[in-house]
Amino acid sequence: MTLTNVSIIDSLLTGSLGQISIGDRRHHVGLVLGQPSDMSDLDDDAVNSIWKYGNVEFHFEHNTLTLIHADADELFFGGSTLSIDSSGLSAGMKQGAARRLLESQGIKYNICQPSDANAPEMEIAFDSGFKFGFVLDSNAGLGEDGLRSWSIKNAG
Repeated sequence: MTLTNVSIIDSLLTGSLGQISIGDRRHHVGLVLGQPSDMSDLDDDAVNSIWKYGNVEFHFEHNTLTLIHADADELFFGGSTLSIDSSGLSAGMKQGAARRLLESQGIKYNICQPSDANAPEMEIAFDSGFKFGFVLDSNAGLGEDGLRSWSIKNAG
């Protein structure tokens, strides 16, 4: 299987992870990335499942990709067939530093702040359906402060 190289900056702009987009069939993901390093069937028919490549999860409903998600310490590790260029972003990066990096590249984003001003987390969202998740309070039991997750879902 050929190594698939992707850029997280391209992904947040396009809402795709290289050749893989929300709405793709599971078969297409397998053709692009090969056999997953781990998988979980969520029903007896195996039409709803999660495939993992390194620390990146691909969630399928009725064999259709509905979510790409990572929330591990190595946020940008895609296993042996998926190489993700983090473009200077890293797990634990403070949201202010991430915002400055995005702004230095002219990338527009939206802050998704919970209605509770004391909420322990927040998101940076993009029109493409890509989101970064940040922990703001390490005492809330969600992990250390900083960048803790990223995901791609349908925009809207």
